[in-house]
Amino acid sequence: MSSPLRRSHRKRVLDLPQYLIVGDENSLTQVEWGIATLPLCASGRIFIEVERSEQIVHLDVPARMVVTWLVRQHPHITSAAGDKTARAVSAWASEMICDDAPRVQAWLMGDDNLVSRLRDTLSRNCTSEIAIMSGSVFSL
Repeated sequence: MSSPLRRSHRKRVLDLPQYLIVGDENSLTQVEWGIATLPLCASGRIFIEVERSEQIVHLDVPARMVVTWLVRQHPHITSAAGDKTARAVSAWASEMICDDAPRVQAWLMGDDNLVSRLRDTLSRNCTSEIAIMSGSVFSL
């Protein structure tokens, strides 16, 4: 049996938004600034698309955040910029955002065409509350 204090804590945790942070190799500094502003109890997903695997760096993120690096160039396959990110965000949204989902805060950084595609994808998949920030929100 859970105590009132434990139930209260569980309710507060469930009320927290899911975070979605998306960027590319050109917006990595902005992504890092965004990560630095997250609360320690933040949960969600970070997608970063890079040209080559050598561009992958270590990021310090809260324990409940998952970082996924999407590499465009592989030995025999090359993807157009933004394609892998668009597919990943669409899959994440269709799985994680549903009618009874918690609030979502999406931070979209990178190329304007990609940000526009992602806004459309998230708007199409979302029936719950979602806050989308894009552009140079975290620029110096």
